[in-house]
Amino acid sequence: MVKAVFLAIDIELHVDHICFHPSGDDSMDQAEGGCNSWVKGFEVLMKCIGVVHLPLSSSDIGAVQRIAKQISGRSGGLPSAHVMALAHVGGVIEVACDLLDPNKVGGERVQGEVEVLPREG
Repeated sequence: MVKAVFLAIDIELHVDHICFHPSGDDSMDQAEGGCNSWVKGFEVLMKCIGVVHLPLSSSDIGAVQRIAKQISGRSGGLPSAHVMALAHVGGVIEVACDLLDPNKVGGERVQGEVEVLPREG
């Protein structure tokens, strides 16, 4: 299926980034190996990042956006963390985070900030 997707799209025109995630008992190295086998011939910057999705029981998107902004490294929060608030169908709001250097800032630290900030504000 992945091969069909790569053959059907114009990578340079349609793709900003592609995520390969390990599944089941696969390791990150195996996922990266699978990625390398499909993108040969393209100039690709491969970097392992962490991704964190924290669903919140809140219906206040503004409050969650403020929390995300405080945590995001772009606003002076956690270094190398790109954080945003995402509203989903059904009233679920999540804090979504790309951790550009998960060895420096991990998901546990982001979750800790998400838990503490509403009580401080």
